[in-house]
Amino acid sequence: MHPTLVIRNVQLSDIPALSEFAMKTYSDAFGHSLSPEDLAEHLRKHLSPNSFQLIFAEDTVLLAEVDNRLIGYAQFGASTLSRNHPTDQDLRRLYVHPEYQNEGYGSALMEATLCHPQMKAAASIFLDVWEHNPAAQRFYRRHGFEVIGEHAFEVESGAPTSRDLIMARRQAPVDDTHHTPGD
Repeated sequence: MHPTLVIRNVQLSDIPALSEFAMKTYSDAFGHSLSPEDLAEHLRKHLSPNSFQLIFAEDTVLLAEVDNRLIGYAQFGASTLSRNHPTDQDLRRLYVHPEYQNEGYGSALMEATLCHPQMKAAASIFLDVWEHNPAAQRFYRRHGFEVIGEHAFEVESGAPTSRDLIMARRQAPVDDTHHTPGD
């Protein structure tokens, strides 16, 4: 029997632990593909406590915990990958600690993310995933995402980059007319 999974909104007091977790999971997943300098700069710029203070102000972050231990997180907000519809959202990050992968926790975190009112109201949800991460691509496909394009992953130093695939999940049509019954 699995321990109980708790998924909740991040609080300001969670930021130091979230930053540490995010830096570790990012380094484990991608550290081998970046120079030490580029990795350090990426972590400082995008996953430091200061960067999470800014993220916290603009995006929604959900934490996944088992026995009060942080095991994963998801971050989402207004889309920068699409300008098709004002309600479009980007799933910017979804990470689960390697010890807890393939146990259903990632799917539970994804479902909680997709059921969040902000995401349910989206016409489409977009994400990007590294071209050399087939496990993540399969995971996203299982949750209704499909590849619709690609773009370069830019590192701070300007060194040669890798390619990220852009994936999208189309939601139910959004009614922009706001008709009331009987109109």
